[in-house]
Amino acid sequence: DALREVGDRGEAMEVMGDGAAAVVTRLHDEGTLDGVLGLGGSGNTSVATTAMRALPYGVPKLMVSTMASGDTRPYVGSRDVTMMYSVADIEGLNQLSRRVLSNAALAMVGMVDADVDVGSDAAATVGVTMFGVTTPCVKAARAWLEERDYEAIVFHATGTGGQAMEDLVEQGVIDATLDATTTELADELVGGVLSA
Repeated sequence: DALREVGDRGEAMEVMGDGAAAVVTRLHDEGTLDGVLGLGGSGNTSVATTAMRALPYGVPKLMVSTMASGDTRPYVGSRDVTMMYSVADIEGLNQLSRRVLSNAALAMVGMVDADVDVGSDAAATVGVTMFGVTTPCVKAARAWLEERDYEAIVFHATGTGGQAMEDLVEQGVIDATLDATTTELADELVGGVLSA
């Protein structure tokens, strides 16, 4: 009632996104959610992807959106949200939208139906940052780590790469980090475009 009274669409969208995130998190924790498929323009893309970003890595997340061919960083962030461009606006069904929506449904079925074991028997997992100029260093470090039964997960230091690594540290997936590429920090300090 308070949101309706104020009439601020932006605030309402933010509240709905937070509410959707709470719902999908609860369903995931209860074991009744296998994946999330969203559909919409800019408003619903914002709401649905807020919910998707609240879920752990690996939970299938697919957003069919009119916004998918532009700057998707606000929607994807550092999470594994898959974006599919709807091509036409989401206004009724037609031969194009039926094909796109069918493909999205089939993609989601494939993601939630697959029983893929991606676990690791490694002693520990190390997150490593990499950029073109640090690739030789990272390759050598990765080989050294793997010879000693560590699993290395390499992140491209493009801003979101560092954010994803930090998210995985917080989730307990990554045990240690080798921040071999300081591009994100340098960009933060001097105003570059790849700050994390």
